[in-house]
Amino acid sequence: MSATIKVPSANPGYSSSPYSEIYNFVSEQFGLTYFPRFNFIETKGMSISIGFPLTFGVGVASNMLDDEDAGFSVNYDLPAVLDINLGHNSSKKNDKTFGGFIGGGYGYNYLGYKLSKSGAEKAKSYGPLFHAGASFLIAHKESMTIGIFLKGGQEFNKFTTFGIEVFHNFK
Repeated sequence: MSATIKVPSANPGYSSSPYSEIYNFVSEQFGLTYFPRFNFIETKGMSISIGFPLTFGVGVASNMLDDEDAGFSVNYDLPAVLDINLGHNSSKKNDKTFGGFIGGGYGYNYLGYKLSKSGAEKAKSYGPLFHAGASFLIAHKESMTIGIFLKGGQEFNKFTTFGIEVFHNFK
């Protein structure tokens, strides 16, 4: 079991839904993630794990239809992911300085935002997600992970979240 702290990263969300004008916005979130992970298959060079990258973030939001309509947002993300981890950070036994991961799962996301003209709204989304990235050693027992993620919403408005993740891993 290891923990990961997410350093500020952009998690823009968007929707091209024709059903609601509520979701015509972009939000840039900067959050803190706690990422407990359990390796249930593990060798020296790879592992298969289940993890829960739980995130809470704050950020700025803006209306895609009106550049002057901007405000703030809060966000939390509750996913469960199954990953294949190779090389660095795949297991405690691994001594490689570089590695990567690829995986998928299912997640729930809540985003509350308040814009200067449009007012306050909430966007809740759930659906399958994909994420992948690379890990590398930066100091003795400390490493960084850089990755991407995409979650497609299955709810009525099809809210989609995507972004870039930057993690500082503590062991």
